[in-house]
Amino acid sequence: MEPHSATDVFARGTIAGAIDLAERAGARHFKLWSWSSSADVDRWHVEVTWTRNKIIEVSGLSTPVDAATAIAVRMLLHAVCRCGYPTTIHDMEPCRCTWRLTGSRWKPSCKPRKKRRDLVLWKE
Repeated sequence: MEPHSATDVFARGTIAGAIDLAERAGARHFKLWSWSSSADVDRWHVEVTWTRNKIIEVSGLSTPVDAATAIAVRMLLHAVCRCGYPTTIHDMEPCRCTWRLTGSRWKPSCKPRKKRRDLVLWKE
């Protein structure tokens, strides 16, 4: 059995983190796939669906890691954290909860105030 490279571990963690984040936000389905463009270059697409037909998607990215990162960032930029503050991935934004990918899980910088879902998406 071959040892996994740091790149493989990072890629798997990034994709697993996006799937985990979608599940924690209440998603019902997470689809990641590729297709070949006219120049025979693979392009990646991600689609996340919730009940009531809510869909968030990104497409045309060059790697599955780029696609997973893009969908996670898109979900986080349109969400409210369990602490009640809007989420962000940037430090130093006032009145926002900063989220970071740690291993294969996106984690908030806050402590929960009460038991509730980690992440609630806003309407876009």
